[in-house]
Amino acid sequence: MNLIIKSINRPIDTAIFNSFHAGVVALYLQNHENVSSYDITSAILNKTTRDVLKDQGSGSPNLLLFSPSAVQL
Repeated sequence: MNLIIKSINRPIDTAIFNSFHAGVVALYLQNHENVSSYDITSAILNKTTRDVLKDQGSGSPNLLLFSPSAVQL
């Protein structure tokens, strides 16, 4: 759940980003019951927007959380 937090490379209030991640997980679980945490992580990582952030430094995953509607997940 640290994808956005690591990708912006500056101090922020992480509580709000944890809420975003939890919401995306909840949307995913609406349509995918009885899946493993690995399956959830893989599905969310496969939908991230990659390499759009600038000047993130080495080691940044450079991923933005993507939240499609519950129908698309």
